[in-house]
Amino acid sequence: KAFSGEIQQFTGVSDPYEPPVAPELHIRTDEEEPAGSARRVIEKLEELGYLKPAKRHARR
Repeated sequence: KAFSGEIQQFTGVSDPYEPPVAPELHIRTDEEEPAGSARRVIEKLEELGYLKPAKRHARR
């Protein structure tokens, strides 16, 4: 819808992307696997109190 003009002022399409000045988390998808990126996002959301911390199993 953004590309067809149905949604106005859509970041990255009709409005420029402006990177945050001080991001709380920086994900480098070119340097890590998707599972690692996802884990870091979940851990940050837990740390910030948006998610209840999950019980983690030890890796083998």
